[in-house]
Amino acid sequence: MAARIEAVAFDLGQVLVRVHLDAGLWPALIEAGGGDTGDISRLRENDLLVAFDCGHLDPMQFHEAFLQRTGLAMGFVEFASRWCDVFSPVPGMEDLVEDLAVAGIRLGGLSDTDPLHFPWCQRHFPAVRRISTWVLSYEVGAMKPDHRLYRALIHGLDLPPDRILFVDDLERNVNGARELGIEAVRFTGVEGLRRYLEERGILSSQRGGRDSNPRPLA
Repeated sequence: MAARIEAVAFDLGQVLVRVHLDAGLWPALIEAGGGDTGDISRLRENDLLVAFDCGHLDPMQFHEAFLQRTGLAMGFVEFASRWCDVFSPVPGMEDLVEDLAVAGIRLGGLSDTDPLHFPWCQRHFPAVRRISTWVLSYEVGAMKPDHRLYRALIHGLDLPPDRILFVDDLERNVNGARELGIEAVRFTGVEGLRRYLEERGILSSQRGGRDSNPRPLA
């Protein structure tokens, strides 16, 4: 019999928020150093981005390295603004996160991200702010599916791994969580995730006063 889930932890990009790899400064970085604007999973081909996400460069160092690599010229303030102008809400996710919180489920987050993107998302997206326990690659010094991140999540939530559900859009990251005993599911859309949570008994199928009409898939 499956353990009772007491916490749900979310990836950030392409789960809590959409990341538009064809916007902002992504195209210039990818063209200069590896990746694919159509596939977020291939960003790890970009060594400069990996260094930033793993905390090996601070924002000012990343800004300088970015300009050297791409040949662009801009001050740090403009750079930081354009670097972060790549996100939009995932319709329905704010409601889902709030429903979990109201149901008494602990909320966690685990993301490969950087010290510019994450604070920006916290300021602009209520679903991100609602989560109090975050494990971030640039603080841990590693990226998923490195086991150090999942162990930090287990520690931060202070629960046995089989009491945690992790939601990520990439199969390799889902598998990494399962290797540590965390229940994990691949995110393909908000309604699909809500159905999973209802079938698993984590959320009730009754949404109370919320609009019960289906929301667009992510």
